[in-house]
Amino acid sequence: MSHRLLRIFLWSGAALALAVVGYLLMNTTFMPYDDEGFVLISLRNYLAGLRLYDDVFSQYGPWPYVYHQIVTTLAGHAVMTHTLGRAITLLHWIVMCLLGGGLAWQLTRNHIAAGVTAILVFGLTWQTVSEPSHPGSHIGMLVAAAAVLISTLPGTKRPASVYAGLGLLTGLLLLTKINVGLLLAAGVGGFALQHTAWPRSWRRLTWLGALGLVALPWVLIGGQLQHSWALILAGQFTLAAAGLLWLAPQSESIPGPASRAWPAAIVAALVTLAIVCSWVLLRGTTLTALVQTVLLNPLRMPANFVVRTPWYPESLVLAVAGAVIAGRAGWEIRAGRTLSRTTVWLVIGLRATAFAWLLLHARVWASYYGIFHFAANCLPLLPAFLIPLAPGSTGQHRLALQAVAWVALPQVLHAYPVAGSQLAWATFLVVPFLMAGWWDLGRTLPTLLPTVGRGVARAGGGLLIGATAYILGLLAYTGWTNYTQSRPLDLPGAEDIRVDGVTRQALRLMSLNASIHADLLFSRQGMYSHNLWSGVPTPTTQNTLTGSGCLTKRSNGTSPPGWRRPRTRH
Repeated sequence: MSHRLLRIFLWSGAALALAVVGYLLMNTTFMPYDDEGFVLISLRNYLAGLRLYDDVFSQYGPWPYVYHQIVTTLAGHAVMTHTLGRAITLLHWIVMCLLGGGLAWQLTRNHIAAGVTAILVFGLTWQTVSEPSHPGSHIGMLVAAAAVLISTLPGTKRPASVYAGLGLLTGLLLLTKINVGLLLAAGVGGFALQHTAWPRSWRRLTWLGALGLVALPWVLIGGQLQHSWALILAGQFTLAAAGLLWLAPQSESIPGPASRAWPAAIVAALVTLAIVCSWVLLRGTTLTALVQTVLLNPLRMPANFVVRTPWYPESLVLAVAGAVIAGRAGWEIRAGRTLSRTTVWLVIGLRATAFAWLLLHARVWASYYGIFHFAANCLPLLPAFLIPLAPGSTGQHRLALQAVAWVALPQVLHAYPVAGSQLAWATFLVVPFLMAGWWDLGRTLPTLLPTVGRGVARAGGGLLIGATAYILGLLAYTGWTNYTQSRPLDLPGAEDIRVDGVTRQALRLMSLNASIHADLLFSRQGMYSHNLWSGVPTPTTQNTLTGSGCLTKRSNGTSPPGWRRPRTRH
């Protein structure tokens, strides 16, 4: 009973700490490009009864709009505001981090390791504060939930429920951002193909999952392969995928009835797609607009806008080292032998290198430097963290690790075609793998070094806890300093957003000027927050068009209701 109370206290305290720090950081940040206002105004127009995609522009699928309609109804809010949007985003962010910690617990069975992982995920995904109300945090929460679910599959007594949950999450992601949903479907489907105990006549199907995983980046990035960064990303992914497949003998399959429960995922996904699509269609959205936005427009995205994924010389070295180590370890595993001492030390060396990098760069973990370097190096490191070192590692544990890898690896490609905030959301699932590998390392060292191994492991654990506490403390100090040294914006729906004095004065003056002098307001940069704060409408509900600085008619050839020439333009 005391241990249970201790665990409740630990997780409640972690959630509270992350929530407080997250609130301070999120409410002292306002980005000048104002993607927040862009999303909020589309949500507000949808909640006001306008037709999604036909009247309201959006780059995303219908699920975020249905979801916010449900949330605002339950919360009793008639409209979306900056405060409500940031509260929802903060909730998604905290749940995503706690699920990342829960995944680490599933892989290590240690609550301290789980808590450290939750904080590391929190620090890695710090850019969530820059884009409140965007679906990114929601996507991260759903992907983390899928990873936790699939980690339970090898030992569950209700495999059909697990598969149904995975199908539900896949359907929601497909209707949020289709590339992320397809990547999750590819991972879950590939794992099921590779590790289901098929009848003998069907076993030849298993090669489809392996082929699909290896081919995934070349198909997805095909139009950009003339660029070096795209070739490096595809090559690193292929090496990591080959390592995953090489280290997972097909003899390790999902046991018992779980091998016959996978159709539940397909049924759940189809039902989810049908319900959400019917919801918006019944509210007036046309089928043509729905298909155009969800299916066709994402295909055109790489031709219109691409931000390359980062890479560094050390990532190429790590890719070669990871491939060699995974190849050697996989050869020994497939031969049915215990890992040789040389192989074990090679794995330890690579994991220790990653550990040292984190300790040395704890100060910049929650920064662009941390995100870029982690995104560039996570693929080369992944195979080496899949190799079981500690004696007594069960087949069920190895299979759970493989299952999560099948979800985490394809998600790295979420960073394509725009490697911005997506870098963190695409790679945060690798953090629980690092923790599982380091925990495995701590259990192995006492057997390799009987005299000093246990002390080295404890010292490493203490250093990791200290580095994690430092990262959280640095974020808390930054948020608290910004919060106490600034004043509230005190604009409608954004009462407690705090920014520096010059920015605060400029934002308040612009909104005040618009509310006094303008009948319509549009800005060339598309700063729709001023429309929400001032109460002055945009010329049309097609927010992307008004954001370009152009007055346009609606798609049906009529002007917006109550349209008048504005007295002032900006």
